[in-house]
Amino acid sequence: TTPPSFKAIGVKEISLYLSGLLSRDEVEEQIIVRTRQYAKRQRTWFRNKFKTWNLLYISQMPDIDKIAKVISK
Repeated sequence: TTPPSFKAIGVKEISLYLSGLLSRDEVEEQIIVRTRQYAKRQRTWFRNKFKTWNLLYISQMPDIDKIAKVISK
């Protein structure tokens, strides 16, 4: 059984790099692509799971300065 940590994004790519099968640039590109694909799957899941929720943009909130102060404490 493969430990969950080996399923993390980048582990397979770094392993291929260390074994000489991929260059560093190829590894970086593949990790970027897999990260974007994962993020897209998450967005799709959330969008389908929480259809009735409204998306809020923090930058459009009236008290953004107050929120930022609270968060930074």
